Amino acid sequence: MNPRIPLPFDARGRPDVLSRAECIRLLPTVPVGRLVFVHDGEPRAYPMNFTADGPRIWLRGDRVGAAADIAPDAPVAFEVDSYDAWQRTGWSVLVTGRLRWLAEQPDGRLPMCTPWAPGRRSRVGRLDGSGISGRRISGPAR
Repeated sequence: MNPRIPLPFDARGRPDVLSRAECIRLLPTVPVGRLVFVHDGEPRAYPMNFTADGPRIWLRGDRVGAAADIAPDAPVAFEVDSYDAWQRTGWSVLVTGRLRWLAEQPDGRLPMCTPWAPGRRSRVGRLDGSGISGRRISGPAR
């Protein structure tokens, strides 16, 4: 580490902790996040586009591929972030809870999330977001 470069942390040397409200505000500002889960005892993280509705995350999946590897009602995490490498700033939000696959949203409308990957995505996943946390780093003045 170069001691002449100030670290992008708060005065205590830690990233700033984001409030729940700020985390919820940041969720829909990026189009892709990472779905994180354990399969066969090994961690997995897959990029997926999504729709955020407050702390809820809506995903599209199918019966094959990454989404099929998630055990029913298993705990998962969904991480979104944004950063500016030049300014050395960024933030990260982590949503945790249980992912439930539905045929469609309870009110009959499918989420607005349109998958980027080719192929049909007939299942809709809802992560209720029982836990949500975030951090921000602010770069040094240039």
